Amino acid sequence: MDESFRASFSDKLLKYMAVVELATKRQIKFESVSDVGLPGAPAGFRVDPVYLCVGIVSQTSDTTRFERTIAHEITHGLLIYGLGYCFLTGKDSAPDDIFPHLSLLSFIDDIVVNKMIESHGFKPFSPVYLAQTELETRAAQYRDDRLYDSPSYDQLFKSRIMISRYILAWSAVKYYNLDNSSRKIINAFLKEFSTGFPEQYEMANFVRKEILKNDIFTPAGHRKIIETILKQWDLWDYCVVNVPQI
Repeated sequence: MDESFRASFSDKLLKYMAVVELATKRQIKFESVSDVGLPGAPAGFRVDPVYLCVGIVSQTSDTTRFERTIAHEITHGLLIYGLGYCFLTGKDSAPDDIFPHLSLLSFIDDIVVNKMIESHGFKPFSPVYLAQTELETRAAQYRDDRLYDSPSYDQLFKSRIMISRYILAWSAVKYYNLDNSSRKIINAFLKEFSTGFPEQYEMANFVRKEILKNDIFTPAGHRKIIETILKQWDLWDYCVVNVPQI
């Protein structure tokens, strides 16, 4: 993508990009792509041997939301290339339907990423997150999981999407600086989810306990959490856990 794309960014985002490029010793490269491995995602980080690559699927007219997305994605690169956090690659022998499950596990990384961008003046979640959370709260009240339906999701993947939503909400309350209104909305979701979707809650609670048992804000603790979930979800044999040298 040409320089006119970068030229539209705010000073805040440009300064943060400079921090990330300095810490990783890599140039940030933006690419126009058709998808990033997860349905509906507007952008995504991609591992690359030279650059810190971010694929852009779509650009919203909401500048605050879009710049927060950019900050979020480049921070995935900062974790790997600047701080030595592990990342997953699928084995060539893995079935095609396994790869979305591996991509989904980036929700564990998101806990650290969101905390880091918050410290640089970006919101730890999207401007539309709270409204979406209220919709999910109502769905849980009625035990109606159709909100999570997608033609590309099988039931197992759908359940794991739901688990990721619970964990990201829980981590927001646990780790981020929230105002009282946001905290109330998210806590209401956590409460309703636990009773409305007991099967997914049980699986989410396993992940939550692993996060509490290990220090997710260190590369070693993060790796332990990832490896445990891979084994619990029967994904271990289909991927490689890469530990970068920095």
